[in-house]
Amino acid sequence: MTAHTRQKRLNYIGGVLFSVLLCAALVASPGPAPGGQVQVQAQAQAEPTVRRDCGVVDAIGYPLPADQFWVRYGFGMPSRRFNDRLHAGQDWFAREGPSLGQPVRVVARGRVTLASPTVWGTDKGMVIVEHTMPDGSIWYSVYGHIDELNGYTFPRTNTCVELGDIIGAIGDATPSPHLHFEIRNFWPFETGPGYWPVDPETNGWANPTEFIVNWQVWLRGAHRWHFDLWHAVHAPAPALVGDNGMLFYFDGNGLFVVAPSGQYAWYEHINGDKPMGLVRSGPERITISLADGAMQD
Repeated sequence: MTAHTRQKRLNYIGGVLFSVLLCAALVASPGPAPGGQVQVQAQAQAEPTVRRDCGVVDAIGYPLPADQFWVRYGFGMPSRRFNDRLHAGQDWFAREGPSLGQPVRVVARGRVTLASPTVWGTDKGMVIVEHTMPDGSIWYSVYGHIDELNGYTFPRTNTCVELGDIIGAIGDATPSPHLHFEIRNFWPFETGPGYWPVDPETNGWANPTEFIVNWQVWLRGAHRWHFDLWHAVHAPAPALVGDNGMLFYFDGNGLFVVAPSGQYAWYEHINGDKPMGLVRSGPERITISLADGAMQD
């Protein structure tokens, strides 16, 4: 290898390394927070030396009373304020009266990984709680735009909290006081941007109320078995359970079949008009009715 060739190769390698480092720096750069401010990262919160075991979730609820609050801005909705990025959580507002100062409660047993009244700057603070679910999965509930008001204080980092514990109060955030609530399976120590350029559900977030309702059903034990769908289902008809325990359900024009083991058995695309009904028409026969009146076995 000539000296000239060797120098060209070294220059190329140096350029590649510079590009990789530049990309890493761009990825690590903070994005916009929901209030339009530059995201303020958590204050150097390294993983605690002693990780507390706060137990497994055995019950789950809502961060605010469902009969007194409602989700005014839902999960996955685009925002014109943030270049049509999609909402990674839900915004909860009081149905009547002020939201400001109302107590926020942790949705399930867990360990506090982040707690700061100032981490979102003018958009107030955040608490993140880590939850170990009965299936071994780890999820994080995220409570944003909250503050220490009316005597309600934040929990300490790395402490255990229980379902219903008050972890702060709704703060005075933009555009008006509300709770920004997320469920995700990553970022235990990061605030996150609040909005995401692609579908949040395919990038580690879950629809918060769907997540809570599903786990409420599973934790009550009123079922023979359950499994996790890979995405939200848009079902035009109720699911059907066969005599052998197989589960049949629609998602759009697709018919999915799941075995009692929780594994997908098969899938079939339904040709023709939109499927509208699913009935058992024989010991080993399922009949599908379509919107145009046609039937398929």
